[in-house]
Amino acid sequence: MGDRLFADFEKWICDREKVWESIGLKIANRNYTETHRHSYTVTLADSCGGTAEITLYESNSLYWVDFECWNGVSQELFVRVDIQYADSSSLSDVEKEFEKYMYLK
Repeated sequence: MGDRLFADFEKWICDREKVWESIGLKIANRNYTETHRHSYTVTLADSCGGTAEITLYESNSLYWVDFECWNGVSQELFVRVDIQYADSSSLSDVEKEFEKYMYLK
């Protein structure tokens, strides 16, 4: 994983891990895939059945992030897709929304 944006995304995951743990989320899996497009997915889970997948994709030098989550109690999913990724600051607004949604218990 020599791509600097994937390294930046991985650092963002590591930086957020303590925050996620404080709201009951634990990293269940990390997966880096390199095919015709690259992707890095982090899967999170909590004790209430909530799950989240956050994925950085790259294809043809375009980078974007998708959030697909369910907090275990809400009737609605949290889905934010096609977030253009220039660096981890690209996620600052959606990370706050995501963490608030996942903490609704």
